Amino acid sequence: MEPLPGAVGPSNVWAEPRNLFFFRTGRLSGPEGESICEILALAETGAVLRTEAALKAGDSCTLEVNSAHSMQATVAWAEANLFGLKLTNTRQVRDIFSRRETSFPYRAPRLRLAATLQIRLGAQRLEVRCQDISESGIKVEIEEDCAGANAQIALAGVGTLEGQVRWWCNGKAGISFVRPIPSEAFTRWVTDRLESRAG
Repeated sequence: MEPLPGAVGPSNVWAEPRNLFFFRTGRLSGPEGESICEILALAETGAVLRTEAALKAGDSCTLEVNSAHSMQATVAWAEANLFGLKLTNTRQVRDIFSRRETSFPYRAPRLRLAATLQIRLGAQRLEVRCQDISESGIKVEIEEDCAGANAQIALAGVGTLEGQVRWWCNGKAGISFVRPIPSEAFTRWVTDRLESRAG
């Protein structure tokens, strides 16, 4: 199938420095459900992604690039695990780009993932359930109020992350990482666990 007109290709790729507008790990919702993706390039007309999602040219999907912005798109081309998207509403995308510098900071897309993790809160070592995670933070189940506590979260293959509990409510806590997880490591970590759960 020929690429859709206006699709992002090597000649018109444009992207911003990390954390200025979008996070390199995004959330993609398509015909087969939700999946994670690595955002390689973003332009007014479309985007280039790397993902293991089952997509084909012509599929409709939604790309979430940060906590504030989701964009409707159509798959323009597919090559192995690389996909080109044609964004549906270029006027909306142009408006988002024009206001991006005054709208910073953004929060990375949160990915729903149930997993058991080891964390340390002060002198306590706990085994907790993760509810969702992003490059910049995680939501976990903790019984006691621990707002403000320093935290260390162990992620296999990533290492130990330093963080702080920003909020606690009804047995759930939001932990912000001191340094975001590198995009490639984050995508690999989440993908491994989604594939393990599916298997």
